[in-house]
Amino acid sequence: MRMMGMPQGPQRGLLGKSTDLVCALAAAALAVALVATGLLHRTDFFLNDDFRTYLIPMMGEISRLVRDGEIPFITNRLWHGGALLAEYQIAILNPVCLILITILGAMENFAAVAAIYALVHIAIFAAGTFVLCRTLGCGRKQAILAAVVAPSSEWIVYWGAADWIPFLISIAWMPWAGAALTKATRNIRWCIPGAAAVYLVIASGSVFADLALLIWVASAAVAADWRSGLSRRQIVGPAIAIVSGGLLSLPAVFPLTAYLAGSGRALESPHWQADLVALFGVGVPFMLTRWYGFSERFEVVCLPMIGIAWYMLPALFNARWRLLWEKPAVRILTFAIVALGLLAMLPGFWQFRWMFRLLPFYQFGLVILSALALSQGRGDLEPWKAWIIAASVGLPIWISIWQVPSFGAIFFLIGCLIFVFSFLSWRQRRDRQEGFTAIALTGHVLLFFVVGTIYADMPNRFPNNWKPPTIHEPGTEPALTRYEIFDLPQSHPSDRYWLDYRPGNTNLERPGKSINGYTAFWLTAYEKSFCLAHLGTTWCPDIVRRIESPVMPTTLSLLELMRVDEVRIAGAARAQLFGKTNSNWVRAGGTNENQIFHRTHPYSLPAPVSWVTPGTTVTVSGETSSRVTFEVNNPGTAPTTVILARAWYPGWSAGMAGHRLSVHPIDGLLTAIDIPPGARGKIDLVYWPEGLGLGLFGALLGLVILALACFADRQRQTSHAIQSATLAGSANFEWK
Repeated sequence: MRMMGMPQGPQRGLLGKSTDLVCALAAAALAVALVATGLLHRTDFFLNDDFRTYLIPMMGEISRLVRDGEIPFITNRLWHGGALLAEYQIAILNPVCLILITILGAMENFAAVAAIYALVHIAIFAAGTFVLCRTLGCGRKQAILAAVVAPSSEWIVYWGAADWIPFLISIAWMPWAGAALTKATRNIRWCIPGAAAVYLVIASGSVFADLALLIWVASAAVAADWRSGLSRRQIVGPAIAIVSGGLLSLPAVFPLTAYLAGSGRALESPHWQADLVALFGVGVPFMLTRWYGFSERFEVVCLPMIGIAWYMLPALFNARWRLLWEKPAVRILTFAIVALGLLAMLPGFWQFRWMFRLLPFYQFGLVILSALALSQGRGDLEPWKAWIIAASVGLPIWISIWQVPSFGAIFFLIGCLIFVFSFLSWRQRRDRQEGFTAIALTGHVLLFFVVGTIYADMPNRFPNNWKPPTIHEPGTEPALTRYEIFDLPQSHPSDRYWLDYRPGNTNLERPGKSINGYTAFWLTAYEKSFCLAHLGTTWCPDIVRRIESPVMPTTLSLLELMRVDEVRIAGAARAQLFGKTNSNWVRAGGTNENQIFHRTHPYSLPAPVSWVTPGTTVTVSGETSSRVTFEVNNPGTAPTTVILARAWYPGWSAGMAGHRLSVHPIDGLLTAIDIPPGARGKIDLVYWPEGLGLGLFGALLGLVILALACFADRQRQTSHAIQSATLAGSANFEWK
């Protein structure tokens, strides 16, 4: 699958010359410096929403596990969302992410952690974009322009880098995959780095990146069959890389598929999403687009999130497409861009709830296509038409003002700047490769800074002005198991809100364990029993009845089976009901609207055991995040059950004297083990994520395919060399 037209001539690596290496590093440094200007407005620029409440606490916990010598597949400190490997978006099996998480997770300045983690991937994305552009035959200046623009587009910065980071991590490796797969059309040995890059894209935690990668591959397959004249040998290299990379990523994917069986998150956006305005508004930083989500139909102004760079539409509309279309790269990009754009407008389905999240991949394709258009030789150029430039720039600005007149002054200011750069580019139309590229880059940098300055004064993520702590402050709180009943604030929560309830996974930032937590998959059992919703909040009015009801086959409540030590309840009515109906708890502090309850007496069984069938004795000898070891004695003639206060996830197994025991969930929440009659001895309860073994087998198969491909290529080269030497010897003999 020859993904793109490549410059001819031997190249030893993705960066064939030392000059390209310097330019790639310079482009990455410029992109990082540009994106980092957000820190001039807010030191916590990258610390928003899910990045702060979901990933930052997880990074700290994973770092702790690694430093303690444990494999970070699961944590015993978080019930809802504690299956770390199955939480696909954390990207534990991406080695770059795991190294960064281990190092950064030990830092106490969360704002610095978020900035470093995001900017490292901005640099990876920028350097990869430069490499891809050069591999496709773009000029150095155009490659630098694309490398700066791609990671500094508004969507990547304001949503990927500063909110839902898995998107940035996944897309950062996509240009590297494209470059390596393109190289593999010429030399099958490039299937190894190609497979590695495909693996990194898939293992980085974004299902939308996986879908986008499939679309790119399908587009390459279509374009390869469109007047390309590719030989079978040219297709073999990329095909091996794609298949092997997919197999290598199975250890990251298969545990997720098992995890999804317990996901109860309903489809929230069965409506058409992004519209044509969002697709064509790439030249304007501020644009209104439709977004349906959170079970309500509404429209929001994506500020900015739609714009990429002002110059792209003029560059594409003035390109000489008859010659441009002859390049396989252009055909692949065009097919993929059209497919991604159309899919971004479709209603959500399954775990692809918001299809407009394909927009950044659509935008990335436009960046690369613009770089190819600007790299046309002088003989391929046509005079740029002023009316095309004016229309491609003016129409999106007019639509923006018409849709959101309240932002008219902002649009007018930005529009004036864009028209100035457009006029200058029109003056440089005879020397587009030199003058226009410099103007495009200068204009992009200036507009980025202007937009960042404007956006810095606007409300932060939902809820408005939600400012969690940016510094980890080690507390003196006891290591308790906590459960909180609280609601999601609509706006302006106080600082105490974060300290009292610890939304999301931020309970991991203090000693002890937490029942509450957040996972994007919203596990059904927790929603049913605890009414857990976004950020670990509670939505049902009868929550007190639910948590106090006995759980069969025991007479204990969920709180007792989970060995909860502290309950914190928001709202006087719920707190009074809890205190009146449960004699095992006593109020231990708080205010009238935030009451704290502690158990009146300690648990009788050794942790983490919470219940055993009467007559059975248990002695715990050891516990880690992924293993519990205990001695059990069942002197009776009937099987008994041991329930542990460990969160149930697919993958728990138990053994005793070489025999497997039955392990099953209680209410989908707790882990229980059936003990045979008369059994006495040591039991090892071990967590190994379901699907990981099969995934490792698939990864091994991928390695075997790569090894066989390289061996076959070496054999072919050896045979070719022997044949050439034989022919040369024969010719020399005849000459003598």
